[in-house]
Amino acid sequence: MQHKACRWLVLIGVFFLGALCGLTILPMIMQHSLAREHERHVALTADIHTLRAELERYKTANGRYPTTEEGLRVLSSRPKDPWGRDYIYRAPGIPHGDPYDVFSAGPDGRPNTTDDDWGD
Repeated sequence: MQHKACRWLVLIGVFFLGALCGLTILPMIMQHSLAREHERHVALTADIHTLRAELERYKTANGRYPTTEEGLRVLSSRPKDPWGRDYIYRAPGIPHGDPYDVFSAGPDGRPNTTDDDWGD
């Protein structure tokens, strides 16, 4: 009988040790994930600022911003967003009434969804 009780104590100990490890590791995983997301946003913000500066240079040289059809391909710098996709450009801008929009469609790759990132 004592042998069974000892086995249960060992199982309970292993269970609590596993739970303790899980509770210790989970915050580290979450912190790493948040740090990676922050790094993506910082890189995206820098890219969008670069694209906006190039769009201003284009306007100065040509008297207008590129059309939606011309897109960002008329610029010398065409970085990819953190997910490896092209940034989205449209002129005139839609949601804010700006002369143009330039943004990333975010992780889902679809524009006009809640995960779009405008680099703000």
